[in-house]
Amino acid sequence: MDKVRWPFPESPGKLWNVGSGVIITVVASASKLLLSVNHLKVHGKERLLDALENRDKSRGLITVSNHYCCADDPFLWSILPWRHLNFRNLRWGMGAAEICFSNDFSAAFFGMGKVVPVVRGEGVYQRGLEFMLSKLDAGEWVHIFPEARVNQEHQWLRMKWGVGRLIAETKSTPLLLPFHHQGMDSVQANRPPYTPTIGKNVTVLFGSLLDFKENVAQMISNNVSPRDQRELITKDIQKEMKQLRYECETIHAAR
Repeated sequence: MDKVRWPFPESPGKLWNVGSGVIITVVASASKLLLSVNHLKVHGKERLLDALENRDKSRGLITVSNHYCCADDPFLWSILPWRHLNFRNLRWGMGAAEICFSNDFSAAFFGMGKVVPVVRGEGVYQRGLEFMLSKLDAGEWVHIFPEARVNQEHQWLRMKWGVGRLIAETKSTPLLLPFHHQGMDSVQANRPPYTPTIGKNVTVLFGSLLDFKENVAQMISNNVSPRDQRELITKDIQKEMKQLRYECETIHAAR
């Protein structure tokens, strides 16, 4: 992490807050515009809105999804109404430190967009994960791509255990909402010249809200090691994501 600029000041000043508001508004506007000239179908959006607005605020929320396109986040969040597209309500996301935080400008840009640097290879106890734990402890919303990279080949990849740690070690077990999407990589290419396109089909399918509170309590009572807790929880999430992928691909293919 020595070569990566940590983007969040201890006490954000007025200028930082204004900059964050401008960046989130501009990016959200561009995202809404891009998807408005494509054919977006969202299934189960009410589950996301209900989780964001009606859950017990002492419990955080984790959303997880596949990662087929370098612009999945933020473009897919344009499905949300404007009341969620601000610094207070928008998700905390994760970004590859060597890509998003390699210089002062990009670090400031992504930090003001509520993106947290994660260093590949530093494991589940790195600073970015600790920061995410603190946000979940505060009852906030965190989004994770558990495959930890853009999956250009759409292969089955083993999910990283960081998401399992965030569930197992948060003071009040967060809720988890999985979703799968198809078509974003046809809207925003992953290869040069990275030109957005129009008229493409994009399908998003939200699954059921998952609560691991009893699972975590049982594992603790059975003296399951922290490592095994992370592994077991992550495997359960991967199982849910596989089923969602099958359903979403079926819906998308029928359009």
